[in-house]
Amino acid sequence: ELLYLNNGAVSRTENIHLLLENSYGCNDEFDLDITIHPKPVADFDTDILAGCTPLPVNFIQNSTLIESVEWNFGETTENTLGNFEYIFENSTTDEISIPLELIVTTEFNCKDTTEKTLTVFPAVNAQFETDVVEGCSPLPISITDLSSGGAGTGFTYTWDFGDGTYNGNDNEMMVT
Repeated sequence: ELLYLNNGAVSRTENIHLLLENSYGCNDEFDLDITIHPKPVADFDTDILAGCTPLPVNFIQNSTLIESVEWNFGETTENTLGNFEYIFENSTTDEISIPLELIVTTEFNCKDTTEKTLTVFPAVNAQFETDVVEGCSPLPISITDLSSGGAGTGFTYTWDFGDGTYNGNDNEMMVT
């Protein structure tokens, strides 16, 4: 088996020639031209590979020798040839990894593929309740954190009580 390579930008032709001769001196010749098309190079960049949902990602197309493209984002397919933005969502409580696969094709149906992985973190929802919302001074208020979001290393809290005082990293407190 022979392997012909074409690392150039245009198709090239090679000739295979066979000269056949038997023990009686009879001979024949046969020629066949083989055309080797160049292989495209699938390549892209993104402005970000990890972030919180909803995560807008800008795709920069760096591929060469291409006629068409196919982007596969897990369960979604795009056929955008140039640069574009796509917004990824994560509706789970865990981080998710999404394969970003690019398949490029030339006019001769030659293909190349490349892949990167995108990580999308779950959304967080800041929420709390108080035991009272109105009363006479001095008004003690108990605040209960109802925040939710993805798993991970936990939350960092920064409370601003509206009176110039702040508190950090407590998820339940009494303010007097």
